[in-house]
Amino acid sequence: MKKVFLIVILLLFVMPAAAFAHSTVKSAAPDKDSTVAESPVEVEMTFSTKIESLSTFKLYDSAGEQVETGKPEASGSTLKAALPAKLPNDTYTVKWTAVGADGHAVEGEYSFTVAAPSQTASPSPAPSTEAAVTGQPDSSPSPDAAPTNASVGDNDATGATDRDSKDGNSGDEESSDLAPLIAIGAIIVVLAALFYFMRRRRQ
Repeated sequence: MKKVFLIVILLLFVMPAAAFAHSTVKSAAPDKDSTVAESPVEVEMTFSTKIESLSTFKLYDSAGEQVETGKPEASGSTLKAALPAKLPNDTYTVKWTAVGADGHAVEGEYSFTVAAPSQTASPSPAPSTEAAVTGQPDSSPSPDAAPTNASVGDNDATGATDRDSKDGNSGDEESSDLAPLIAIGAIIVVLAALFYFMRRRRQ
């Protein structure tokens, strides 16, 4: 009877000690069953006891597909690994395996949800719309203004040149018409002078 009593007392002390020796997750980031508004950069779990380097975990999406993460690293009672640059909005499950100092492995899991707000870029208003809203005229130069002025100036310059050339041509034509008359008049004057001098000598 004494032996049975001693065995019972021994089991009462040993069983709680063995139970407390098994690691459990005390805290996690993201937290258990939490919803985060932006994609986390890593998963970090803190266990109730020190864990060994063989401890690890895997991440799964709601479809049961494994999500690639960095290599899980155990330090003291902490186990963590980096996550991809951006996790899509979804519910994720962390399935972990913690190896205690006695070499005994304990498994567990928990979930968290990523629900980042969608961001849509607003289109920038067109220049004409801004001018209509502010009530200010559009200061951008008209593409037809410069060519129109230039063409008007060119037409004026061309017209002036044509007029000058016509005036010059008309003057040349008048000079060419008067040349024979001047020559005939000069001949007449010379003949009249010769006739006059010859007549004077005869007298």
